[in-house]
Amino acid sequence: MPVESIDDEYVKTLNRRHVKLEHFVKAAKMCEKAGFQLRNLEVNSFVLYGLPNESIDRVVRTAMFVSEVVGSIIPMLFTPVPSTRLYGEFLPYFKKRGWDKELHWLNGKMLPFLDMNEGSITDYIDLQRFMFALNAHYRSESFRVFGPTKVSDAFRYNLRNGFEEFLKTYTDEPEVKSSTLQLQVIN
Repeated sequence: MPVESIDDEYVKTLNRRHVKLEHFVKAAKMCEKAGFQLRNLEVNSFVLYGLPNESIDRVVRTAMFVSEVVGSIIPMLFTPVPSTRLYGEFLPYFKKRGWDKELHWLNGKMLPFLDMNEGSITDYIDLQRFMFALNAHYRSESFRVFGPTKVSDAFRYNLRNGFEEFLKTYTDEPEVKSSTLQLQVIN
Protein backbone atom coordinates (compact mmCIF):
# COMPACT_ATOMS: atom_id res chain seq x y z
CA MET A 1 0.00 0.00 0.00
CA PRO A 2 1.48 3.39 -0.93
CA VAL A 3 1.71 6.45 1.32
CA GLU A 4 2.95 9.61 -0.32
CA SER A 5 2.86 11.77 2.79
CA ILE A 6 1.21 12.11 6.17
CA ASP A 7 0.27 15.66 5.09
CA ASP A 8 -2.88 15.63 2.92
CA GLU A 9 -2.40 19.32 2.07
CA TYR A 10 1.10 18.67 0.70
CA VAL A 11 -0.24 15.75 -1.35
CA LYS A 12 -2.84 18.10 -2.88
CA THR A 13 -0.02 20.39 -4.08
CA LEU A 14 1.27 17.38 -6.03
CA ASN A 15 -2.15 17.07 -7.70
CA ARG A 16 -2.84 13.83 -5.88
CA ARG A 17 -6.29 14.81 -4.61
CA HIS A 18 -7.57 11.23 -4.73
CA VAL A 19 -4.92 10.07 -2.23
CA LYS A 20 -5.71 10.71 1.44
CA LEU A 21 -4.25 9.36 4.64
CA GLU A 22 -7.66 8.20 5.84
CA HIS A 23 -7.85 5.92 2.77
CA PHE A 24 -4.56 4.30 3.76
CA VAL A 25 -5.83 3.67 7.31
CA LYS A 26 -9.09 2.19 5.98
CA ALA A 27 -7.14 -0.05 3.58
CA ALA A 28 -4.93 -1.29 6.43
CA LYS A 29 -8.03 -2.11 8.51
CA MET A 30 -9.59 -3.90 5.54
CA CYS A 31 -6.43 -6.01 5.10
CA GLU A 32 -6.56 -6.95 8.77
CA LYS A 33 -10.28 -7.75 8.54
CA ALA A 34 -9.54 -9.97 5.52
CA GLY A 35 -7.17 -12.02 7.68
CA PHE A 36 -3.78 -10.47 6.92
CA GLN A 37 -1.59 -9.76 9.92
CA LEU A 38 -0.21 -6.26 10.31
CA ARG A 39 3.26 -5.62 11.81
CA ASN A 40 4.78 -8.88 10.51
CA LEU A 41 5.52 -8.41 6.78
CA GLU A 42 2.21 -9.78 5.47
CA VAL A 43 1.18 -6.21 4.62
CA ASN A 44 3.77 -3.71 3.43
CA SER A 45 3.55 -0.02 2.74
CA PHE A 46 5.64 2.05 0.35
CA VAL A 47 6.72 5.41 1.79
CA LEU A 48 7.44 7.75 -1.08
CA TYR A 49 10.20 10.29 -0.44
CA GLY A 50 12.44 12.55 -2.48
CA LEU A 51 9.41 14.48 -3.74
CA PRO A 52 9.79 18.16 -4.67
CA ASN A 53 9.60 20.67 -1.81
CA GLU A 54 9.32 18.05 0.91
CA SER A 55 10.61 18.42 4.44
CA ILE A 56 12.68 15.82 6.26
CA ASP A 57 10.35 16.12 9.27
CA ARG A 58 7.32 15.28 7.13
CA VAL A 59 9.04 12.14 5.78
CA VAL A 60 10.05 11.06 9.30
CA ARG A 61 6.49 11.59 10.59
CA THR A 62 5.08 9.70 7.59
CA ALA A 63 7.42 6.75 8.25
CA MET A 64 6.53 6.70 11.96
CA PHE A 65 2.83 6.78 11.12
CA VAL A 66 3.13 3.95 8.59
CA SER A 67 5.20 1.93 11.04
CA GLU A 68 2.52 2.33 13.69
CA VAL A 69 -0.42 1.50 11.38
CA VAL A 70 1.07 -1.26 9.20
CA GLY A 71 4.47 -2.08 10.69
CA SER A 72 6.35 -2.75 7.47
CA ILE A 73 7.82 0.07 5.39
CA ILE A 74 9.35 -0.14 1.94
CA PRO A 75 11.28 3.11 1.33
CA MET A 76 10.63 4.30 -2.23
CA LEU A 77 12.53 7.19 -3.75
CA PHE A 78 10.35 9.31 -6.01
CA THR A 79 11.01 9.33 -9.76
CA PRO A 80 9.16 11.90 -11.89
CA VAL A 81 7.59 10.16 -14.87
CA PRO A 82 7.33 11.87 -18.28
CA SER A 83 3.74 12.67 -19.32
CA THR A 84 2.59 13.15 -15.70
CA ARG A 85 1.42 16.51 -14.39
CA LEU A 86 4.32 16.70 -11.93
CA TYR A 87 6.86 16.05 -14.68
CA GLY A 88 5.26 18.79 -16.80
CA GLU A 89 5.26 21.22 -13.89
CA PHE A 90 9.00 20.74 -13.36
CA LEU A 91 9.94 20.43 -17.06
CA PRO A 92 11.70 23.84 -17.12
CA TYR A 93 13.78 22.69 -14.11
CA PHE A 94 14.65 19.45 -15.94
CA LYS A 95 15.43 21.23 -19.23
CA LYS A 96 17.79 23.64 -17.49
CA ARG A 97 19.81 20.62 -16.35
CA GLY A 98 19.43 18.64 -19.60
CA TRP A 99 17.44 15.95 -17.82
CA ASP A 100 14.58 16.09 -20.32
CA LYS A 101 16.95 14.39 -22.78
CA GLU A 102 18.89 12.31 -20.22
CA LEU A 103 16.02 10.69 -18.32
CA HIS A 104 18.31 8.49 -16.22
CA TRP A 105 19.07 11.63 -14.15
CA LEU A 106 15.44 11.59 -12.99
CA ASN A 107 15.87 8.21 -11.27
CA GLY A 108 14.91 8.60 -7.62
CA LYS A 109 18.31 7.28 -6.56
CA MET A 110 19.82 10.38 -8.18
CA LEU A 111 17.64 12.58 -5.90
CA PRO A 112 16.57 14.93 -8.71
CA PHE A 113 14.81 17.34 -6.31
CA LEU A 114 17.56 17.47 -3.69
CA ASP A 115 18.49 21.09 -4.35
CA MET A 116 14.92 22.25 -3.72
CA ASN A 117 14.44 20.13 -0.59
CA GLU A 118 15.91 20.56 2.85
CA GLY A 119 18.64 18.17 3.78
CA SER A 120 21.61 16.54 2.12
CA ILE A 121 22.42 13.21 0.51
CA THR A 122 23.42 12.00 3.98
CA ASP A 123 19.99 12.99 5.30
CA TYR A 124 18.29 10.98 2.56
CA ILE A 125 20.47 7.96 3.29
CA ASP A 126 19.55 8.38 6.97
CA LEU A 127 15.85 8.48 6.04
CA GLN A 128 16.28 5.10 4.44
CA ARG A 129 18.23 3.78 7.45
CA PHE A 130 15.49 5.11 9.74
CA MET A 131 12.76 3.34 7.78
CA PHE A 132 14.71 0.08 7.76
CA ALA A 133 15.28 0.41 11.52
CA LEU A 134 11.52 0.81 12.05
CA ASN A 135 11.09 -2.38 10.02
CA ALA A 136 13.28 -4.50 12.24
CA HIS A 137 11.33 -7.59 13.28
CA TYR A 138 11.86 -9.75 16.29
CA ARG A 139 9.59 -12.68 16.98
CA SER A 140 7.40 -11.77 14.03
CA GLU A 141 6.68 -8.14 14.96
CA SER A 142 8.24 -4.73 14.69
CA PHE A 143 8.68 -2.38 17.66
CA ARG A 144 5.80 0.05 18.20
CA VAL A 145 7.25 3.49 18.99
CA PHE A 146 3.78 4.65 20.02
CA GLY A 147 2.70 1.34 21.53
CA PRO A 148 1.14 0.82 24.95
CA THR A 149 4.13 -0.89 26.59
CA LYS A 150 6.41 0.53 29.27
CA VAL A 151 9.32 0.24 26.80
CA SER A 152 7.47 2.43 24.27
CA ASP A 153 6.68 4.90 27.07
CA ALA A 154 10.33 5.01 28.17
CA PHE A 155 11.52 5.47 24.59
CA ARG A 156 9.19 8.42 24.01
CA TYR A 157 9.99 9.93 27.42
CA ASN A 158 13.74 9.86 26.81
CA LEU A 159 13.40 11.41 23.36
CA ARG A 160 11.42 14.31 24.85
CA ASN A 161 13.37 14.85 28.02
CA GLY A 162 17.03 15.48 27.40
CA PHE A 163 18.61 12.08 26.85
CA GLU A 164 20.46 13.62 23.90
CA GLU A 165 22.26 16.01 26.27
CA PHE A 166 23.25 13.13 28.55
CA LEU A 167 24.55 11.16 25.56
CA LYS A 168 26.66 14.10 24.33
CA THR A 169 28.66 14.08 27.58
CA TYR A 170 29.99 10.64 26.58
CA THR A 171 30.27 10.88 22.79
CA ASP A 172 32.01 13.06 20.26
CA GLU A 173 28.87 13.63 18.23
CA PRO A 174 28.43 17.24 17.12
CA GLU A 175 25.39 19.08 18.38
CA VAL A 176 22.42 18.81 16.05
CA LYS A 177 19.82 21.52 16.08
CA SER A 178 16.66 20.25 14.41
CA SER A 179 15.27 23.76 14.06
CA THR A 180 18.21 24.85 11.93
CA LEU A 181 18.45 22.20 9.25
CA GLN A 182 20.77 23.35 6.52
CA LEU A 183 20.04 23.08 2.82
CA GLN A 184 22.91 21.74 0.75
CA VAL A 185 22.85 22.50 -2.94
CA ILE A 186 24.43 19.95 -5.21
CA ASN A 187 24.93 20.89 -8.84
